[in-house]
Amino acid sequence: MKHSLTDVLAEVDARFRIRCCAYLRNKFPGLGSEDLADAWVDTLAALYSKLSHNGTESSLESGVSLKESVDAIAPLIWTISFRRAVDRLRQQTKYANALAEAANEIRNSISVSREEELRDLIRRVRKETERLPEKQRIVMQELIRGYPDTTQMAVLRDAVAKVTGNEDTTIGAVKRSLNESRKKLRELLNVKGD
Repeated sequence: MKHSLTDVLAEVDARFRIRCCAYLRNKFPGLGSEDLADAWVDTLAALYSKLSHNGTESSLESGVSLKESVDAIAPLIWTISFRRAVDRLRQQTKYANALAEAANEIRNSISVSREEELRDLIRRVRKETERLPEKQRIVMQELIRGYPDTTQMAVLRDAVAKVTGNEDTTIGAVKRSLNESRKKLRELLNVKGD
């Protein structure tokens, strides 16, 4: 029985997406849902490329069922998904390093008068942070307190969980609170002319 590559990929997606993403979430807690979804799409694209361009497609055309065909390539699926998750994690690290370098350059280029303006801005940000709702305030305070380590969402989540005593705090909830607090701080600072 000949199986189309589309059928094989659909079967792979149906059988492996949730399991692979759950495994990768446990293996790489710093990867967010969007990164895991992107890693899975990259996995399917790489699998398509591998099966269609390397002559491997002929092994899928044998007289076995679709399930058996997919089972035969399961190790390849796991390997590719792991590598794509590692690629995503590397991209995050590069981005964080680039931000840190940019922050250092900015910090080094600020003149004495600008330093005073910066201190004033920091005081105002801290003051406005106190006006945020409790969850958002805690997330923002822990981000500031543990910076730069808390730029990793898993580290920030652990810091927030320690403060709140709620070990069930999810990375998604922390991200939401962080995004909402950033938005509110921007609004509060814009109202005051910054």
